[in-house]
Amino acid sequence: MAAVKSADDQEAVREAVRAVYLGWLDDTARNFQAAAARKPLPQSSELKDALVTAEPGECLLFVDGLRFDVAQRLLGWALERQLAATGGYRWSPVPSVTPTAKPAVTPAAGMVLGEQAGEYFCPVIQDGGKPVTADRLREAIATKGYQVLHGLDAGHPQAENARGWSECGEFDALGHKLQGKLAGQINEQLELLLDRILHLLEAGWRSVRVVTDHGWLLAPGGLPSLPLKKYLTECKWARCAVIKAGAQADVPTAGWFWDGTQAVASAPGAYSFKAGIEYTHGGLSLQECVTPDLVFSNPSDGKALVVAIDGVQWVGLRCRVTIKPVTPGLSACLRAKANDPKTGISAVRPFDSEGRAGLMVEDEDLGGTATTLVVFDGSGRVLWKQVTTVGGEA
Repeated sequence: MAAVKSADDQEAVREAVRAVYLGWLDDTARNFQAAAARKPLPQSSELKDALVTAEPGECLLFVDGLRFDVAQRLLGWALERQLAATGGYRWSPVPSVTPTAKPAVTPAAGMVLGEQAGEYFCPVIQDGGKPVTADRLREAIATKGYQVLHGLDAGHPQAENARGWSECGEFDALGHKLQGKLAGQINEQLELLLDRILHLLEAGWRSVRVVTDHGWLLAPGGLPSLPLKKYLTECKWARCAVIKAGAQADVPTAGWFWDGTQAVASAPGAYSFKAGIEYTHGGLSLQECVTPDLVFSNPSDGKALVVAIDGVQWVGLRCRVTIKPVTPGLSACLRAKANDPKTGISAVRPFDSEGRAGLMVEDEDLGGTATTLVVFDGSGRVLWKQVTTVGGEA
């Protein structure tokens, strides 16, 4: 789906994917729902044994809507960059929507209570009883001794018992906005996420643990729909609904993660309670409920190289670079994307005994465009990067 661009090709691929995918997706979701009926997914009472915390020197990185199979692509890219990476999994809370699931994968989960699922499946902060919002959740995380990092802030990893919390990625926001066209944005989002991981590691964090709240379903042309009678529900989303007390709904149900006495209905199989939906989540399926839990770190080589670019001089399309301190075994190149070796616009050149390297851009059409100068070691690990303009500033 990401590979096709023209409208005619998109329509042909959409129909082909639906023909081979939708029936399988529905069957596997029904099998998962039957298994969940026999052995329900974990609830908040089990948080004590599965609380998400960071080790000293570790930064937690929350990504909204990082689906398990997409995360395997991220793992592969990290290994190509010579990072140490391990992958595990967690169960998303029921229903698999952000207001319910995000608080459960934070160090502040023990400070959250379920009162009424209401219209948004939103729990409350124990102290004060106010609904969980992004800001209140970050404040609660900070009270647990975590550095809450905003934007590209890398915090202070060298501080005693440093633990960090950061957020990155727009998989879920883009999915709701773009629906099936999300497929064309996944690689770009993964590149941004990997860049953030590398940035935190380069800043001195010993490791970065990536957690997420839920996965999602994506079906080109839309999921099949099954309306749910309004008199049965307190609220209705595409894949889940709150059932009124005493009502009986002929669809799969489970207890709300934060209060198991409140029933949550899930659309059967891969169906949606609303029509015309290509991207959604909140139900019971492997794709929505099995979430990745990943840890990234630099190779344990017992030492950390600290180098910096000392000078950049352009003469036409030739770039002369110097680093300090002079360190053997390092190389440089110019890349469109700092952490992707495949986007190089110059050949790789090693630094000489005086810490100098010369890079040449062959494509004259690139003059005046922004690029990134990167310095890396023999394993390909980026040690320093700096934005520059091909040919120098005008």
